[in-house]
Amino acid sequence: MENYEQMMADIQRTTDQITALQETLRSQYANAVEEVMAGRLADEKQIDRLNADLIDLGDDIRFYELSKRLWAAIYRNHPQLIQKGFKGMYRWADAELQKEEKT
Repeated sequence: MENYEQMMADIQRTTDQITALQETLRSQYANAVEEVMAGRLADEKQIDRLNADLIDLGDDIRFYELSKRLWAAIYRNHPQLIQKGFKGMYRWADAELQKEEKT
């Protein structure tokens, strides 16, 4: 039993560390998305990389929500980054953001 309790304590400690890192990562990406939305980050390669990173993290709803905000900013300010066939997704994200901004 002693080893089991230590093992579970170690697992909980690791889980807490991962959770803290995820929150730090979310905060950093949120800052980057806000920079794009404000027009202070306009380098297309950096925006494209940011988009790819957020898509990779999209299984977490918080990162998906950040993706939607980024897609709206891309739709409004960087339409040349939208690949053929994906325009509807970006237009939808922009419409969703406009709804949020009105409330």
